[in-house]
Amino acid sequence: MKMNHKDKKGNVTELKDLGLNHLKNIINYIERRAKEGVTIAFGGSGCSAEDMCYDEETYYGKRARKELNYKNYVNELKRRENELFEKIEALKSTLVGEMFADMEAKDRIHNLKMELKGIKPQGSEFDCLGCGS
Repeated sequence: MKMNHKDKKGNVTELKDLGLNHLKNIINYIERRAKEGVTIAFGGSGCSAEDMCYDEETYYGKRARKELNYKNYVNELKRRENELFEKIEALKSTLVGEMFADMEAKDRIHNLKMELKGIKPQGSEFDCLGCGS
């Protein structure tokens, strides 16, 4: 199922297109908000002004994380990290033990490990202009 993230400016991005650092920042934000409380406003209207209703509730912990789709972000992060681990292992299996023959694969392994650790490989752009991650 295709999941989207909507930022504070209203831009919509598929979760699969978010950078790892951005996903981690969103997960940290949701965890912080779950402790502080998340207020959800809801309402509706009928045929006239008298039929209009408005209410809001503040949720904490597990319920707050559910309202903010926490599991979707965590699952996407895990999926992407597993993908990177698999790429690293595949590259490791191509190493032959000779410096010059292994140089390109070792460089790619190094860049993938940097990506996993949240360090930007040289020449990469910011993933999120809003938060700079």
